[in-house]
Amino acid sequence: MQNGRVFGPGDTIRISVGIRHTMHIDSVTVVFAHERREGVELQLFGGPAPFEEGGRTYTVSEVWRSEAEVVATVPANTTPGRYALSQVLLETYGGRVYRYGPEELGAAAGDLGFEVVEEPLERPVIEGLGYT
Repeated sequence: MQNGRVFGPGDTIRISVGIRHTMHIDSVTVVFAHERREGVELQLFGGPAPFEEGGRTYTVSEVWRSEAEVVATVPANTTPGRYALSQVLLETYGGRVYRYGPEELGAAAGDLGFEVVEEPLERPVIEGLGYT
């Protein structure tokens, strides 16, 4: 994980997940685990949107492609350190959950990771005051 992504409390993390499927996907969760603290995770959530092809409506059993943008805001109490991709979960409208570990996701999974840093200690500077 050498992609240089660094986030702090209040920053928004956004990741795109491309999916090929034959059923309706209800939700997508991407889980990142702290590399040194077992049980410490950050989860990004989203829902997929099918790639539109001329207004076509897809039905179950057809193969179609979707993209999900999963998002999370780094909470104030997040443990600083490096986070690596742990798993991707897809939940169908029928309630099935499919789990994919980094080894199933190919080379791209190795590049997905980031560092969380503490909130800076510098005091904010007031640059102006006035009526609006």
